[in-house]
Amino acid sequence: MGLPVFELTATGIDPRLTTRQLIENNVNAVVASLYGEISAAASGLSAVGSWDASVGTFPSGTAKGDYYIVSVAGTVNGQAFVIGDWLVSLTASASTSVFAANWFRADYSLLDRREFASIAAASASTTLIDGVTYEITSAFNGQKEFVKYVSNSTLTADGALILTTAMATGRLVSTRRVVPDVAALLADIRGLSDGTRVRAGETDFVVSATGHLLGAGSQKYHARPEVPGAYSLETLGCNADGENNRTRIQQALTNLPPRSTILVPPCPHATVWPVEMPSDSSDTKVLTMTQHINLKGTSARSTCQLGFITAGSGVDGLSLEPASEWRGFRMEQIGIWFNGAYGRHGVSIPAGHSAINQSLISDCLMWGTAANSGYAISCLGGASSWKHSVIQNCELQGPIWANWGDRNVIRDNSFLASAFAAIYMDLEDGVYNNEVHSNTGVAKGGFLDVINGNRINVTNNQIEQFPGYGANDSAISASIVLRGTTRPARGVRVEGNNFGGGSNVDYSLYVMNARGTYIGPNQWNAADVTDIHFTAAGGYNYLHPAQQMRRNSYTRPHNGINGLKITPNGMWDHGVPFTLTGENSWSDCAVYKEMDGTLRFIDRPSGGTLTAGTVMYTLPVGGRPIIGAHGVASNSDGSFVISATPATGRIALVDAAPSALDVNMPNTIRNADWDSGWTG
Repeated sequence: MGLPVFELTATGIDPRLTTRQLIENNVNAVVASLYGEISAAASGLSAVGSWDASVGTFPSGTAKGDYYIVSVAGTVNGQAFVIGDWLVSLTASASTSVFAANWFRADYSLLDRREFASIAAASASTTLIDGVTYEITSAFNGQKEFVKYVSNSTLTADGALILTTAMATGRLVSTRRVVPDVAALLADIRGLSDGTRVRAGETDFVVSATGHLLGAGSQKYHARPEVPGAYSLETLGCNADGENNRTRIQQALTNLPPRSTILVPPCPHATVWPVEMPSDSSDTKVLTMTQHINLKGTSARSTCQLGFITAGSGVDGLSLEPASEWRGFRMEQIGIWFNGAYGRHGVSIPAGHSAINQSLISDCLMWGTAANSGYAISCLGGASSWKHSVIQNCELQGPIWANWGDRNVIRDNSFLASAFAAIYMDLEDGVYNNEVHSNTGVAKGGFLDVINGNRINVTNNQIEQFPGYGANDSAISASIVLRGTTRPARGVRVEGNNFGGGSNVDYSLYVMNARGTYIGPNQWNAADVTDIHFTAAGGYNYLHPAQQMRRNSYTRPHNGINGLKITPNGMWDHGVPFTLTGENSWSDCAVYKEMDGTLRFIDRPSGGTLTAGTVMYTLPVGGRPIIGAHGVASNSDGSFVISATPATGRIALVDAAPSALDVNMPNTIRNADWDSGWTG
């Protein structure tokens, strides 16, 4: 018999020439080796009969070319034989104990591979041979699956990936690694080489020394998600095992490719996915993110929750550590439970970040204890961190602490029952254009505390109080405080807000060390409070005269405008009423300064001396006309001329007044900082 040669027929252009040649070369090499071995039996093959390999020795007294078929499996001289294998003698009187150069074994399993339409059909077969590989159609993807029958295997004994336990003896063990779920994947204790592909449920995995998922036997896997770059908690091996979830999620945060997304589905076992820190741990963070990884819930935020369970104080939930690239970070539809009572935070952004730009925290639930002293979101990164970003549509039981950069927006969030204010802003000088818009705040400690900051727009918020926790215990009991601790808070805009609720604060708006504040039309509905308080530390703020009335039933106080209760202490705050003290028996008079510098009289002077030359009032410095001017005043008994003197600021009668009844003063006086003169 001549040497057989394998040739692969090509149809059209498939397979390609190089592929065809490679296949032919390898197959012919195997054929040549086998042909050489068999040809060595010059007398040809001679069937002798069956051989029981379990006896532990090879047959004796053989002639060259004798062959036996294995009837009982066994191992001799390190060679494992299964039923159906062929044993061929290569020489006369072949050794009964040494395999090499004496015997040739033909693997019967390679010649007798069986096919089954399903796992159930294979498991029902009564002719399965131990150690033989079978081909089965997978129920998961309809593709061919190769399995090996292991007669002495049980599900709990070897931890291998068993496709079925519905067998009287033995198990069908996957060789291509298609299994029902991640739990079955993680139970495998057999070592697999790097690059081996495994399918668990609906997700493909690849064995990798740097994989994010650690299984039994120190085997590591890297998921190949259905959606590129997105990995569900179930894919990461999470379940309801508490501390185990912390380990799995932390592995993913550390080892997934940068900018990947972790998907948080509803927990199948409980309200939240427990992420537990051991009681003996010295860590200060439950989870640490050292690279850009996004988090996204797959359903309502109330069902996609991570429960940060800590044994003591001083522990943050999720810490976003400084990394080289955070642009576009996303955290959406995630629920977080954190131990705010211990003074730590749900999400922490520490100092040292180079930039977290164009990022988003949206539709999240951050829930702590009722008396939180920690923050739902704490950003200490400074001007270079968290800028041009948005926090929106979140429900927060805990404040936001903002020490961040330019052009951030906090909008459409609900703040509930925080022990302190809902939002703190401590912004570096040169940080501008942050916005607090359309939020609802129900907090014991007020709504917004601007410790330091410039050009902050505070608009259209519903600002309620929370008397259920008792009186506000902060140093300044106010719904909004423009504090200006290290420098004046400049250019803050407060407009379109509704100040409502009970009486656990003393002030709706407390303007402390602030300059250039614009207070536009707001609703002032809080009971038994001072609506706006100005301190002597600030100045040059502007209160719009078109303020809406707080309540129609309120009698306008002497120092109020349109029913507002105002404490005017600032240095020439525009639109803010202050009192001119009457002289020569003229009544005190409330006035305010317009943005263009004109001085408007709120009250009508009365009761004073009528003689020409009588001084009625003295204008303070900064409110005096630039040059002397005259104007016409009048009442029901007639009109008369009054004058204002630049040097002294005195407003005096030029003519004798007809009476001291309510006097209509000239409509405007312009001070020294703007155009001179009177307008009638």
